[in-house]
Amino acid sequence: MLSGNALLKRPIITHDTNTVAGMIDNVLIDPFSNRLVAFATGQSSQNPRSDTIVVPWTGIKAVKPDRVIVWATSMLVRAREMFEIRQLFRRGMVERGTRFVRRDGETLGEMSDVYFDERTGELLGYELVGGTARAGRSDRGFLPAPDTITLLPKKNVVQLPPDTSQRARDCQTCTAQLVRALHRAQQNQMVAADPAALARHLLSHVVGCAAQRTVITQDGYLLIVEGQAITRQAIHYARQKGTLPELLTAVHFDIYTWLNT
Repeated sequence: MLSGNALLKRPIITHDTNTVAGMIDNVLIDPFSNRLVAFATGQSSQNPRSDTIVVPWTGIKAVKPDRVIVWATSMLVRAREMFEIRQLFRRGMVERGTRFVRRDGETLGEMSDVYFDERTGELLGYELVGGTARAGRSDRGFLPAPDTITLLPKKNVVQLPPDTSQRARDCQTCTAQLVRALHRAQQNQMVAADPAALARHLLSHVVGCAAQRTVITQDGYLLIVEGQAITRQAIHYARQKGTLPELLTAVHFDIYTWLNT
């Protein structure tokens, strides 16, 4: 998982010539299909939307924490040449500062960042500031990408159904579940197993629990962000990265410290 903000001002590298084709100015998200549509670069001050140079997702070879690699220079085109992006501009966009409001009047907060799967472009969620989406003592919270929205571009507002909830299970409940799972692991003599196997067992018991801290891998990928629920998708992602024990630290449990006590 990567953050949209973290990629701003990062270079776009062409795979065919290994040169810098531009710097990322914006991340274009389609809030209706919940996916990253393109990266924007070289925005024009006269006609900032139609003259913007974009790299559509189909032209991207790889997205890294510090750069985006495109197949060739020809993948960079003007926004007006892409029907999908023209439609996105016409229909309205979710941008930093867009307010997320439930139809019952509750304001969840203003969008300050987006999180997406760097392998598929799938939008995973929004970072919201202020409002009721706050996680713990922070003024920021995580909202999973909603399936249903109403976009009011003139008001810069996203309306959500009244039953929309960003709240994961509280820390106290999850800690109790973790302790019980750890006790069962001791009874079944799993403690002597490798840390990854034990971590996978423990994580299966905290699915749905809120991360109490953001966890970043050594190579710069986000495993989970504060306030985001631990999901089976997140566990699968961490398993692919070989970082299951690190994901456990999101609920303040260090498996290596525990094994060495």
